[in-house]
Amino acid sequence: MQFVLVLLLALVSSVDTADAGKKARCLAPADASAAVQRHHLQQPRSAIAAARRKASGDLLAARLCEGKSGYVYRLHILAKNGHVARVVVDAKSAEILGVH
Repeated sequence: MQFVLVLLLALVSSVDTADAGKKARCLAPADASAAVQRHHLQQPRSAIAAARRKASGDLLAARLCEGKSGYVYRLHILAKNGHVARVVVDAKSAEILGVH
């Protein structure tokens, strides 16, 4: 239940900064759910599982955003050492696009 609450709160953000310095449009929870259905995207849990394989730790935030080449999940994971990893996951394939 706590995981779902964190995910929903994180999805509320409407704007996220893209790696290239451009603004990416991140979707509200209702819009994100509709986009997953409409565009046949991976469920958030698939993106989270992929991100945790690259950066283990506690999920802080997860957002579905419109990226340069389609939809991406932007996740923030807090590692045990206190560092926050920003992981970008392709929303169609659940492939890791970047870890920062």
